Amino acid sequence: MYYCKWILFSLTAFFLLSCVSSQQHIYQQEQTVSQTEKKAVLYDYALLKHLPQKAISYEQQIKPLLARRCVVCHACYDAPCQLKLSSMAGIQRGASKQVVYNPTRLQHAKPQRLFIDAQTTTQWRQRGFFPVLNETHQSAASVANTQHIDAQLNLERSLLYQMVHLKQSHPQPIGDKLDEHLFSFTLDRKAYCPKRSEFEDFARRYPQWGMPYAMPNLRPREYQTLVSWIAQGSPDDSRLMISPPIRAQIHKWEAFLNHAGNKWQLVSRYLYEHLFQADLIFATAGQGTTSPVFFRLVRSRTPPGDLLEEIATTRPYDKPNTRRVYYRFRVLPGVPIRKSHKVYYLNDQKLARFQELFITPDYQVNSLPDYDSRLAANPLKTFQDIPALSRYRFLLDDAYFFIEGFIKGPVCRGQIALNVIEDYFWVFFISPEKSFSTINPAFLRQNLDYFHLPAEQKDTLNLFAVWSRYWKQQKHYLRAKIKAFEQLPRLSIQQALDDLWDGSSGSKAYPGDPAQSALTVFRHFDSASVAYGMLDTDGVSNGKGPETAWILDYPLFERIHYLLVAGFDVYGNVGHQLNTRLYMDFLRMEGEDNFLALLPPQARKVLRDEWYQGIRQDMQQLLDMPMDWLAVKKVYGFQQTTPHALKQELYQYLRQKFAPMDQDFQRHNYGRQWVHAKRGLQLPYIKAMVNKINQFHGNTLQYVPEVTFIRIRTGQGQLPVVLTVLNNKAYKHLNTLFDEDNSMNRDYQNDSLLALGWLEGAYPNFFLDLQYKEIPTFLSDFVAIQNEQDFEKLVSLYGVRRSNPDFWSLSDWFYEYQMRAHPLRGGLFDLNRYENY
Repeated sequence: MYYCKWILFSLTAFFLLSCVSSQQHIYQQEQTVSQTEKKAVLYDYALLKHLPQKAISYEQQIKPLLARRCVVCHACYDAPCQLKLSSMAGIQRGASKQVVYNPTRLQHAKPQRLFIDAQTTTQWRQRGFFPVLNETHQSAASVANTQHIDAQLNLERSLLYQMVHLKQSHPQPIGDKLDEHLFSFTLDRKAYCPKRSEFEDFARRYPQWGMPYAMPNLRPREYQTLVSWIAQGSPDDSRLMISPPIRAQIHKWEAFLNHAGNKWQLVSRYLYEHLFQADLIFATAGQGTTSPVFFRLVRSRTPPGDLLEEIATTRPYDKPNTRRVYYRFRVLPGVPIRKSHKVYYLNDQKLARFQELFITPDYQVNSLPDYDSRLAANPLKTFQDIPALSRYRFLLDDAYFFIEGFIKGPVCRGQIALNVIEDYFWVFFISPEKSFSTINPAFLRQNLDYFHLPAEQKDTLNLFAVWSRYWKQQKHYLRAKIKAFEQLPRLSIQQALDDLWDGSSGSKAYPGDPAQSALTVFRHFDSASVAYGMLDTDGVSNGKGPETAWILDYPLFERIHYLLVAGFDVYGNVGHQLNTRLYMDFLRMEGEDNFLALLPPQARKVLRDEWYQGIRQDMQQLLDMPMDWLAVKKVYGFQQTTPHALKQELYQYLRQKFAPMDQDFQRHNYGRQWVHAKRGLQLPYIKAMVNKINQFHGNTLQYVPEVTFIRIRTGQGQLPVVLTVLNNKAYKHLNTLFDEDNSMNRDYQNDSLLALGWLEGAYPNFFLDLQYKEIPTFLSDFVAIQNEQDFEKLVSLYGVRRSNPDFWSLSDWFYEYQMRAHPLRGGLFDLNRYENY
């Protein structure tokens, strides 16, 4: 019962630490300000006298400004005070004192999803959101002459203005590390969300906390433009024009999704439950890449042609409480944010593929399944009438999208969910033509009752539901799987690798669609990212490789999606979140075991024991995990004999298998910068820099950020070269829910760095900017890092601190570089996690 005691101890400690953390970030002493400042009127007299006569354009001037200076922190569920500034609707909604991320709550929080849970400003006010613009004297958006606008009142009653003016009145220090007695940089820092009536007290207590928080001031022209717009009454000239070709696509797709008949309706429900969180784009000739329009697939009470009435439920499979569900497309306004931007392409080829997979096959749907959570949370049972082969091929066609969906998550921030995975691993897939779960329908039918997921309980105070019910079901399924495994014929390693999907049976959704048969996952503490191919210590195809790898089959792939995406609720209580986290342990281990099955028996247990050190060993004993398969001899033909050598030999076989697709993988990682980046990386100093960085490992890497973006200015008539340096942390085990950096859990000696020739990750932790000729000196300083002070010395020479006046210029440059490389997949980086070195 060690593991149960450990969970109870962790939960108790977590609750206590949460109480402490809410106090430790309240600063010990308030800042003193002069009597004049206390009485200061918080608006600009001088600026009011020189307001532009022409209305400031939200679409052309304010939206880009807010995107690069404000949305970089105010975009997703983790936006401070829930103030989402990525769209005019988010600005008008305003802010809230309610905290979304609260893993200790005992009751479900009321969902507050923009565009979903309320539609009007009045409805948001009823939900507790308060305004950040003047709502008592709002001028018309079309006013061209500002003489009739009460500009002073618009500023006095705008919290947004007061926050940016506070920053202008108390400029941030330039050049040095910011004083951590004045600012807090932790993710769980206490959020102060003052209403307008509370602002004067807030400004007296925390005069340094103006916006952008702990970032450089807005430039004078930016400040003047934003303040002028607010003074004018915040006119909104945003108009979204949908081109005729896209309207035609919407009409065609809505006709397909709302076809009559049980078969069509079941297929449409399946598609919706997998695409509800996608940023959908119609890849037509009328859809340009400079300002693409994205859509959401939603459930509506009204059919195509009528005014859309979205059915707002917590999960996509919750009861819609309407006689008939219609599937409609709704415009997704705002600026794409990299951390939550998951693109899915729709066009005629994709429509034909769905017809081929789901409609053409001959099968019957006699009745439609219920929406009761006990059934709906088990997708393998809910959709059992649709051929499993079709469902699996659908997932594989866009494997990158679906892996990115549950790796990035629908919630933007997820330490409790993500610390169940390693910092760096590969993902492969069993071929749909070779998996006994898809070629043998009887196997799935016999095991349908073992695929229930804890999301069916929604919010629960049963913190051990996973142990009391779901582990027993998982164990039954694993035994059935082992039995099927034992009946398979012995194969050579080459024959066994033929069972892995190589992408050949997939359908290309758009020109240049990449092979998606091998993926690399990187975790960056409480966020993660996905890249194409088997990335290694040179970012391409050789080296040591990751500690672990996953191999997914259809039941595993489907359950992960329903556990972490369709079934996960960011507003859920502690029981829901804990049970989700614990069940993901089972699914991760199943994927890792599928990989180990490719190795000879003498390697499996040794490697598995290394992956499951410490608490995992106790958990393994508690779970009574079926282990008979470890001794089953199924694969032969290896040359090596020791466990680690065998794993490396297997990695080499995998590299050979996927080598023909490597250039395709890399081209899509680099995007449109492919040719330029590859040329730049061949420059001698840069090549040496990449090689040297990739050799670093060990204890001193704990001082290096998780994700570092580097710009190298070549000065040779070329564009600068970019690198992303990822710090891949090693762990003795992954069963600590809340304090994974504890020395008892971490394996510092096996930490490693990986340099990539593109911008990887959504949350850069630091920027470095250096000249090509500085690389030798930079590497010497990098090699010398032994402690935090050494790293800060490096920062002082090459780093771009929060206080650096060039910070915004470099941040803009990285964003523009990424958008040139990935015009559709790209988005704004989040700067909430930018370190204060």
